[in-house]
Amino acid sequence: MKAFKKATDPDILKHVNALDNGETITVSLKHIFHHGTSKFPNLFRRLDVTEENLRTQELASGTSFTYDVMGVNGTGFEYEKENAVEEFRNISMNELKSSKLNWRDIKKWLPAIRSWSTLINLAKMTYNAYIEMGQSDWYDLGEEYRTNDTFGWDEDGIRGYVFASSDNKTLIISIKGTSMGFGAGPTVPRDKVNDNLLFSCCCAKVDRTWTPVCHSLGGALSSLMGLTYNLPVVAFESPGERRAAGLLHLPHPPAIPWDKMNIYHFGHTADPIYMGSCNGYASTCYIGGYAMETKCHAGIACTFDTVEKLKWSVNIKRHRIQEIIDNILKVWWKLFELFPDCRNDDECEDCHLWDYVE
Repeated sequence: MKAFKKATDPDILKHVNALDNGETITVSLKHIFHHGTSKFPNLFRRLDVTEENLRTQELASGTSFTYDVMGVNGTGFEYEKENAVEEFRNISMNELKSSKLNWRDIKKWLPAIRSWSTLINLAKMTYNAYIEMGQSDWYDLGEEYRTNDTFGWDEDGIRGYVFASSDNKTLIISIKGTSMGFGAGPTVPRDKVNDNLLFSCCCAKVDRTWTPVCHSLGGALSSLMGLTYNLPVVAFESPGERRAAGLLHLPHPPAIPWDKMNIYHFGHTADPIYMGSCNGYASTCYIGGYAMETKCHAGIACTFDTVEKLKWSVNIKRHRIQEIIDNILKVWWKLFELFPDCRNDDECEDCHLWDYVE
């Protein structure tokens, strides 16, 4: 097992600045996966996107599904055992303590997050995950569902959009986030279940409307997938998912090195969900039936100070992915010539006012 030091601001700055210029790769939408949650737990479907229906969808939606992204040859790690994550989880669950993990340095292709065009295109991919693809040619990978079953594209489950290069050597997966708010769409009730399970301090039964991927919820799910499968992740406006990672007994520092996790969160100070301030009886989240009580992120969190520099007020409407694409990513460098402040959440503490009984 290698030793590593605690993250400091100069370490993080050096790490982030290295993710700048690199090789440009073009990726296009190739597949969509749809997995059921509580209502249809055995639902698992795949839609293969052909060149023809991709262009049809682009014309119909006015949105591109092909993007240029830049990657750099960086450093990651690999576990010395194939079952290292499973072993770590078993020890953590059974002994209520984190085990040590043996790992080695490896070269890894990483997203060039210091490239503004790459960052914008990655954010646009998360926006694609909210766009409806009106197709019926799904392959059932789990149980088969008849067309007259009470299952809908929007209503249930988690969607993952797979973008791939022409040689299929580079894959980018965008996971649908939360359709949040009043009148935000039919995914709200199921998104609420996932949000409350992941981001509450307790059981998350905040009112009677609730019964028990990327952007927002999708970003948090992407981070959890990254911790599980040791993959690089870029998440936008994700609620704090570090507590959920701990509850799921996924590997995290000090068992693995912070600077080789390659998980990057982007958000801004006027977004109460990203900042972890959308809680309490008077908050919009609580009124809407959400228990968004966590604020600590895994990996590195890069935060645009929109309250100070753009004079924005804190508002849940600022949580939309269009907000960060159009009003932050596309204009920030032109206005300030600064990259956002990036930090490690080592000192962050979730649910510190809660007393837990063993």
